[in-house]
Amino acid sequence: MVGLGVAACGGEPAGLTQAAEILPNPGSTGSSPQDEPEDNPAVGSTGAGWGGDGSTSEGEGPSSGGSHGAPAEPDPDPGPDGNTVVSGSRLHRRALATPDGATSEVGLWDSELEVPCTFERAGDGEQRCMPKLPGEMMFSDPECTQPVIASYWSCEETDFRYARDYLGESDCEWTIETFEAIEGEVPAQIPVFSDWTGECAAQGSRLAVPAQPMADDALIRATFIEQPRAAGMSMRILLADDGAVWPDEVLDEGRAERCKPDAQSGRCIPASSAGFGHWSTLLDAACEQRVVAVDACDGSALRGRESVCDPWSLYEYGDEVDAAGVSLLGEDGVCEAAEGATGTHVTVGPLIPVETFPAVETVTVGEGRLREQRLVDAAGDSLATSTWGRTLYDTELGERCAPRWTADGVIRCLPPAASLSSLPLFADDDCTQRVVRGYSAECEVPATILSYAVQDEGCSGASSIYELGEALDTEEVYWELGGCSLAEHFIDNIVFFRVGEEIPIEAFVELDYVVQSP
Repeated sequence: MVGLGVAACGGEPAGLTQAAEILPNPGSTGSSPQDEPEDNPAVGSTGAGWGGDGSTSEGEGPSSGGSHGAPAEPDPDPGPDGNTVVSGSRLHRRALATPDGATSEVGLWDSELEVPCTFERAGDGEQRCMPKLPGEMMFSDPECTQPVIASYWSCEETDFRYARDYLGESDCEWTIETFEAIEGEVPAQIPVFSDWTGECAAQGSRLAVPAQPMADDALIRATFIEQPRAAGMSMRILLADDGAVWPDEVLDEGRAERCKPDAQSGRCIPASSAGFGHWSTLLDAACEQRVVAVDACDGSALRGRESVCDPWSLYEYGDEVDAAGVSLLGEDGVCEAAEGATGTHVTVGPLIPVETFPAVETVTVGEGRLREQRLVDAAGDSLATSTWGRTLYDTELGERCAPRWTADGVIRCLPPAASLSSLPLFADDDCTQRVVRGYSAECEVPATILSYAVQDEGCSGASSIYELGEALDTEEVYWELGGCSLAEHFIDNIVFFRVGEEIPIEAFVELDYVVQSP
């Protein structure tokens, strides 16, 4: 099967205020960095405790079919970087890395199918590494019986070889079926349909190619093991039949649930929780106690805040409230029953002291301009699972940075920045001096203070980045709507900044995908 790549553009590009997901360039295994530092085993090696010689290659390794064979047990002592993804004979470690070794994103590459893949529960109930491409599973007929792989509305190149169909959720985990393009077929612009809502509905016209289900056992299987960590944590790790190792998640043994190491709190906080915010309106029957909707897949804590200026905090479940007893406070101050409330609801219980969660620590790895900030336990063992728990820090900028496509066609590590692609604002009555919106000034301490602004060029990515100048009050800001005028009554509690000097986009560090064969 050869790759079928067609560019498709549409939708909103990912913002810079959080790390954007970088979809792969289908069919490309990347290139190997040279002169990788020996003290950073996260790139170009399998990591202490797992073994391996650290070699890298752009070529394919030997394949390992389906469910055959059994993985070897790893060293019970993982070492300081024992949670590194390890290449197997068919599944290879794939990282978004800098030339001097810092790593931002890590995944797996199926060298037989030549696609990135992620472990998900297949139709046979097994964890299998399923192709992850931006193609979308749809149908070519109004009865939704003829499957096709259709272009996805994004700025990424669509690879039509594989797509996934979500069959349903049980035990808080999705079951997924993989489809492959029928060999010899080519993409064509056709009417497409979906059954996302339970009924077959037209979705307009898209590029699509006929597809068929793929056998589950054509994909590499893995099994779970658990390994202890310090401070009451353990790691759940997937061992693949071809020998690949995939660190999956951290477990809080005290609460018997998944937790996510959090740099800000220095704790491993519950990974799944029902949430509420200052905008939440559900209350108990007397309209005295906040109520939150929960389900069986939520963890043991509620995450929320009482007002916009309060920090996000974790609370215990309170008393269960019957759906018929859920109320809300109307605009006239009258307590009324919440119509249509169904499911399980609980009141917000006591605040959970953050120090009761397992302690974690942030360490910096590497010696180059970009360094990896990684979360570890009290013993210094890495808690960075493959796709999170590691961020990049640009030592020249003194800022964290995130991977972002730029208009010159490469991925660069850009700092958090306000967007210049939204409503054009200005600092003068001629509307020539650009202004960018900053952060909310309603609270005494803003959550994030930005230092940069970025100009996006739609599907081409970020084209320009600027330093921020002086702050301006709302009454000093103009906009151009049929003429340049004051942007009065625009938005309260917003701080604006003059756009300062442009920084050449080439000044930011490039990243590239690196595939490591065993």
